[in-house]
Amino acid sequence: MNEKDSAAFETILENIIAPVFSSSFFESAEPIARMAIISVFIRTAEFETTTHETCLKIFTEKFTKFLSEIEAESASFDNGRRGEFDLSPVITTACSAFHSMVEWSFGVKILEEHLQQTFFALSTLLSKVKMSIDNDSQKVAATANTVTGKNFTNINDPTAALSLSEKVKACGEILRTIASLFSKLNSTAKNTVTNFDFIAQESKYNSSSSLMRVLLLQTIQITFSDPVIYVRDCQFIAGIVSTWLLKLAYDDMAWIQPVFFNDDLDSLVAEDAALVLLRSEISGALNNTPASLYSLLCFCRGVLSTFGVDCASMNDRQSEKSLLSVMYEKFVFVLETTSDSPTRVFGFQCIASWMIVLRDHLKSTSLPPVGVDIRTVFKQSFNYVFTFWEDPVDSTQHKLKDIFTALLEIISDFKNNGVEDGNLSEFEAERSFLFEIVDNLLKADWLRKVKYDLLAHLLSVITPSELLNLRPDFLTVCFDVMSNLSMSSRICAFLARFFHSLFSGTPPTDPEIWLTPFCYALTHPSPNVRRAVSENLLSVVFKDRKPHFELILQTFQQQQTLSSAHTNNRSPMNAAYKLHGSICVLRVGKSLGFLDGAVFTSKQRSFAAEIVKVGAGHADINIRVDVCGLLCESARTVAEPTKEELELVKMFLGVNGSDHVSEFRQKLFGNLHKLICRIRKCLYANNRDLSVRESRIAKDDDGGVGGVNLDETKKEVSALKEKITLKMDFLKWLMNFA
Repeated sequence: MNEKDSAAFETILENIIAPVFSSSFFESAEPIARMAIISVFIRTAEFETTTHETCLKIFTEKFTKFLSEIEAESASFDNGRRGEFDLSPVITTACSAFHSMVEWSFGVKILEEHLQQTFFALSTLLSKVKMSIDNDSQKVAATANTVTGKNFTNINDPTAALSLSEKVKACGEILRTIASLFSKLNSTAKNTVTNFDFIAQESKYNSSSSLMRVLLLQTIQITFSDPVIYVRDCQFIAGIVSTWLLKLAYDDMAWIQPVFFNDDLDSLVAEDAALVLLRSEISGALNNTPASLYSLLCFCRGVLSTFGVDCASMNDRQSEKSLLSVMYEKFVFVLETTSDSPTRVFGFQCIASWMIVLRDHLKSTSLPPVGVDIRTVFKQSFNYVFTFWEDPVDSTQHKLKDIFTALLEIISDFKNNGVEDGNLSEFEAERSFLFEIVDNLLKADWLRKVKYDLLAHLLSVITPSELLNLRPDFLTVCFDVMSNLSMSSRICAFLARFFHSLFSGTPPTDPEIWLTPFCYALTHPSPNVRRAVSENLLSVVFKDRKPHFELILQTFQQQQTLSSAHTNNRSPMNAAYKLHGSICVLRVGKSLGFLDGAVFTSKQRSFAAEIVKVGAGHADINIRVDVCGLLCESARTVAEPTKEELELVKMFLGVNGSDHVSEFRQKLFGNLHKLICRIRKCLYANNRDLSVRESRIAKDDDGGVGGVNLDETKKEVSALKEKITLKMDFLKWLMNFA
């Protein structure tokens, strides 16, 4: 683009594109459209500085006009004379626009320049909406039944319920937008001027009726409101916003000391309606009001997310307690007293966040927070995890998993860094708690699913060898429990992770710690155990580890004896089911490529053909299915079937082709389908190779290159024709047999 065209384009950009796009941004209801528009303005930075500044100025002018329109709409709002939903479109448009702007540096720059006006506009909207909600709530309070925290029930007037629901939704949008502004635009550096210093200035110098004071009071009221009116999402976001306002409007200890440490309110604080209300609501929640327990969690969760690790350094002036220890006590109180499932789940989420803050604190200092007994916290947290892990509410387990993961991360730091660094050397008892957890899990009921889930997580901080040292027959007992179908899949998932961890690092010096239990499982009397091990675990043990396959195969050939130390003095191999185990090992080995069709003619593997012949006519359907899989499956889809392999398939079909058991026939046809597909691919490959070699011979007959190469080519042609004939004869036989 030449200079003339460039200048013309910049003129169009400044006079047409920028004004139109700016107006569209604040009128479009689609977030995707807003993202596209704001990206256009970002691209203007590629032009001359004056052009970019002009576009920025145009967008800023539209933004200030948009704010003025919001303020005008708020000022004209009158719930008595205008429609019920007049403010909803304004709120939706404003919140969506602010959310889009805060995600881009272009929008952040404009918001920072007009942050006070933006914040006051949102605060005014929230005040108007809350006032309207309070008026409507008085109308429906008499007809509203006890609520679940998610919707309104048994309200006689549907119009009133719809109006209230719409306004609560708008209230939630405003709160989320304010929280987003706090999160994105507030500086985290201490003792520096932040974007929100105007909040502290107005709160400090203005009267209790100032907008910021009103906003703080309203967010506290929403946090501790009755969920019959404000849904729990609103309460949660209001808890975060209220703690941000408290952090910005006060010195930290000026409100934390009287609110959390139960000091007497001094004359200054006693005049502050927000702090008086906050302390009163927290005290009421501790009196076991069911609806207020969730509200208490919302506020404490907001404190954790806002202050983070600083909670550990905020200590009471009169007692040996920190803000972190006080909040933990409140979390425990809620969990011990509530019977509401959503409240309990949220309590577990708060405990998980608290554990993360504790972890970060311990990484940065050598001292635990004042008033926090780490060992007691560990025990209580583990009890929650173990007790509620199998709760029917799915989200409970996810929150408990977060608690247990944070717990293990802290213990891992104690275990790995405590001795070398010296920072955590005094936590010897806490480091030993890891083995208490393992010991408790090993002693737990073997039919509890939580046992295997938590042991799987423990593998990140404890090695499988250490686990087996504590209980040598651990694997054997696991295999015994797998005979219960309801436990089989859960234990298989754990054992797959167990063996992956066992073999991923330095291999164990004594192979019998896994070899003996495997032989025990493969010859177990329960078909459920044998099937689960052969289908799910053998491939994990054998994959990329052919010596493991050879070792277990030699054991079944009685070339190696096993001790009963790892089977609790029981026989490590049941002779009655040795055939079952041998076929399973051979089948998995062949599917992984350790064996091919030549195994049935190999002198070293002479037992393989005998096992197939014995198993083909066995009364156990599972053995016959495994034999069929051994003959038909292969690691490579173009593996050439041998003559002996196809003869054994004919023999097997001759014995089992007339079996009428539907389950067996389905698996038989499935395995045969794999074999036929493999034969088809081999025939395609053979014919392609045959054509190439025959054309080479034809060229030689016409005077091409002859000699030794020609003789070798003719031999290859002969071999290919034999392979094709072998497979075609088998397919013809199969057609006649069918």
